[in-house]
Amino acid sequence: MNVLDYYKQIVLLKKEILNALVTFERSTSISSLNKKLRTFFVHTNYNNLNIISVRVRIKDVNSLEIIFKTDRNQNINILYNKKDLLRG
Repeated sequence: MNVLDYYKQIVLLKKEILNALVTFERSTSISSLNKKLRTFFVHTNYNNLNIISVRVRIKDVNSLEIIFKTDRNQNINILYNKKDLLRG
């Protein structure tokens, strides 16, 4: 996979996550969200990115960070602000 294809996959990944996040209820816990994202992205080998782990962190009151680790030991960090999530 060349660099351009890789970044296209990252953009698609961000859109997928946003679609997944807006469908979850606000009462969904971080551990539940971690489990759901891990199940989807790790066990399905999403778009050949070879994601081996997923972690969700609350950065502050208004933002959420999702950290993906690939089999090449690369981290993909995606940050969502509250307004991104509400916009859906």
